[in-house]
Amino acid sequence: MKNLRISKTLNQFGNKISIIFIFFLFLTFTSCSKDQDIITPIIEPSVLKASSVIDSMGTGFNLGNTFDLASHSTTPETIYKIIDFYYNAGMRHIRIPVTWMEGFGGNTIANANGQINFQHARFIQLKTVIDYAIAKKMYVVLNAHHENWLSNYDGSENYNAKFRNLWQGIAEHFKTTLSF
Repeated sequence: MKNLRISKTLNQFGNKISIIFIFFLFLTFTSCSKDQDIITPIIEPSVLKASSVIDSMGTGFNLGNTFDLASHSTTPETIYKIIDFYYNAGMRHIRIPVTWMEGFGGNTIANANGQINFQHARFIQLKTVIDYAIAKKMYVVLNAHHENWLSNYDGSENYNAKFRNLWQGIAEHFKTTLSF
């Protein structure tokens, strides 16, 4: 009796799979006709595709161990030389990892709630470096790096609020930065 129920269940399951497969084939062969008009979505000229941006970014480099660790100088004049070196080698984008809420012996750019201190000396240096790279028509990619508090992320509003505050602050501050 038990084997009969399993057999009926498998047959019903197999029938459903067959119907789904046939429906999929129907859609495949009827929706790909060359005679049909292709509907092209209207995209505003000001909207960029990610693939276009990535293509135009070209090759880039990582400016690590400056704004994410206290290993190297954050003095803009020191960093300009590094940017110039890679720029002259053909690199057209720069990734700048930044430790916003941790590191540097408690001397952080953002507080524990993700609110950025835009008057912080290290932020002012970071902004100066970003402005320098943009003046050279380079793309600049910022990220949050060595943020150990994120390793305990639990999906709670507490973590989400910190993260949101941090990135909304960054976006708001840089939204009027020259783009090309």
